[in-house]
Amino acid sequence: MSTRARTIRIIVGAVSVFVLVTGFSAVRFVLAHPGYSVQQNVATWARNKGLGAVVDRLEMWLHDTAPAAAPAASLALVDPTDTSVVDTTVPATTTTESTTTTSTTVPGPTTTLDPSIVTTTTSTTIPPPTDITPVLEPALKGEGEWKVLFSLGKKKRPVVWGMSIRPFTTYGSVVATAAVFDQSRLHAAMFNGSDVPGGGPWNNADRVPDRAMRSLIAAFNGGFRFEHDPGGYVTEGVTVREMKKGYATIGIDANGVLHVGVWGDDMHKNDGWVSLRQNLPPLVRGGQSVYKDYKWTDWGTDFGDKMYTYRSGICTRTDGSIMYLSAGDVNIDMFASVMVQFGCATGMELDINGNWPHFSTYSNFGGLTRYGRPLDVRMGNPQRFVKGYDKDFFALFDPKTLPEGVLK
Repeated sequence: MSTRARTIRIIVGAVSVFVLVTGFSAVRFVLAHPGYSVQQNVATWARNKGLGAVVDRLEMWLHDTAPAAAPAASLALVDPTDTSVVDTTVPATTTTESTTTTSTTVPGPTTTLDPSIVTTTTSTTIPPPTDITPVLEPALKGEGEWKVLFSLGKKKRPVVWGMSIRPFTTYGSVVATAAVFDQSRLHAAMFNGSDVPGGGPWNNADRVPDRAMRSLIAAFNGGFRFEHDPGGYVTEGVTVREMKKGYATIGIDANGVLHVGVWGDDMHKNDGWVSLRQNLPPLVRGGQSVYKDYKWTDWGTDFGDKMYTYRSGICTRTDGSIMYLSAGDVNIDMFASVMVQFGCATGMELDINGNWPHFSTYSNFGGLTRYGRPLDVRMGNPQRFVKGYDKDFFALFDPKTLPEGVLK
């Protein structure tokens, strides 16, 4: 055999071994993470292997087409009265515990799954959100109208509302969905994913613990992976990443109240924060889109505003409430515009692409087993936050029934 033929055989053999080994590794990763699309799993696997630049280039190629002008024929808000969408893949528990001796309370996001548990609450300090006038005519049924997704107490006072709308006349196919919650009546906690940030051991690990499960109300995704340089991350007395001045920040104070602001402006080191999570500079400040003030920021491989994808974000609204929102497929300019339209005073982008954006409320309130209901039909499996998740996330609880000291 000639030297050239031997060299070719060696190269072909090496390539074959590489493909076989990497293929096996990728398949094993996909099988270990059910509930996500193959595309998302492969992208995560590739990033974990140091191939983030390749993934970014492919995502730019996949998401470079502007949304269609033809109006969407339906909205994306999951009907809070539709019990068929509740995830029941986990066997239901028949054991519930009452934390008081009074009557039954409102259920999770639906009135048909009511366990016997009651919480005592004060009056709502955040007013119900005001409906948004649709920009497209004819409007779809329920478009722009806020619906109650979760109520607490014997008087069934709402704490979470949801709404969906088509926000653009030019790009009618875009649908945005939002959830407003009264953070003054809830206890928030940040949880640490097995991959982002990883490390530990953490008290608030990769899932809601059993001791807090009965008080769970809602949960939603966190920010970008660290390789995208999203900013600081501090929790449980550990500075995982240093905070960056001028970056948009989710902060949870010692009372479990969630805040959205800008580090070094209306949020500071000595304000008594329990958890802090940054994700790039603010998109909205003072009720205005300001993303153009941060010319070199990578909002998700979005240089030139040509990356149209499904995005999520969070903001403090002008009425003082906190709002989670998602929209797709949009570029960063369009997403900032949606935030302004929805009444954001200070807004920040969270995770993007596929079904990484996720907000769910949980029925069977008071039970050890909880059933997730996604906010939006485009969102994936809501059980990720109770079974175990590889990324950081936030969860909201009823402070009246949450055991003291169970969360940090």
